Order: sequence, then C-alpha cells, then structure tokens
Amino acid sequence: MRRSKQIFVLHHCLLNQNARAKGLAKRRGVVEEIVEEAIRNGWGIYQIPCPELRFLGMEREPMSKTRYDTEEFRVICKEIAREVAEDLRRFVEVGYEIKGIAGVEGSPSCGVNLTHIGEGGEEKLVEGEGILVEEIKKALAKNGIRINYYGIKLEEGRDC
Repeated sequence: MRRSKQIFVLHHCLLNQNARAKGLAKRRGVVEEIVEEAIRNGWGIYQIPCPELRFLGMEREPMSKTRYDTEEFRVICKEIAREVAEDLRRFVEVGYEIKGIAGVEGSPSCGVNLTHIGEGGEEKLVEGEGILVEEIKKALAKNGIRINYYGIKLEEGRDC
C-alpha cells in the first residue's frame, strides 16, 4: 500500500484526554471526531508531547498561562518545540504535506486563539496563544516551515 504522505499534527490531549489537568477532560480518551477525520482523509497523525504533564505530572490542578509562564516551563516548551519542528522538517524534506496543527482553545499551553490568564482565582479567558503554541510557531519559522494552526474548542460530546 502506498503512503498518503499527509500528516495532521495534534497536541497531546486531543489523542489522550487522560493527560489533562484534574477536572478538564471532556472525553473518556481520544477526541474521536478528529481521529475519524484523519482516517477518512488517509492522514497520518503526529502527536505533540504535553509540556504540562512533563512539568507537573498527572495529578496537577488546572493553572493559567500566567502561572505556567516561568523559565523552567518555557525550557520544557522550547525543547518540545525544537523536537517537533525537526521532525516535521524531516517529513517536509521528503515531500510530505502537513495538513495542519490542532491545539485546544483555552489551554495555557496549547491554546491557538484563546488562553487563560490570571492568578488567585481571578482567571479569565482571553485572546492569545498558549506557551507551547508560541514556542512551536517560533521553532517552525526558524526551520522555514509554515503550517496552519487550528483551535479546537472542546465541549462534552461530539462537537469539534
């Protein structure tokens, strides 16, 4: 069978809701409609690692971008971004088409158009990118790669 040479890139929790901070999972496991779309179109899926999981582990409480925006967390995001950009560059160099990257709206790491900011119970949803999205965009640009980013607003059920 021949390869489609098409890949869709997903932030970690779109394929594994179990990785989200306490109380934030909207699905039992994978966001099915995204995987179904990839299957219908013959796309491969590339999964971006979760920086929040690496930084604080599985039992973490939800936090805002303001609280995550530390030197230590940025180092993790920059390393992930570097790895992702290098991998995607390898695909592009041999003729693969990257169909896009999907992130989770509202996420302090993976928000594409919306993220949460604030501290001390005064958090709010604002326009802006999550920290990992910022770093991935910089790393892709450094590698001369332009890929469309898509923000997925997760709700209970099937509505992406």
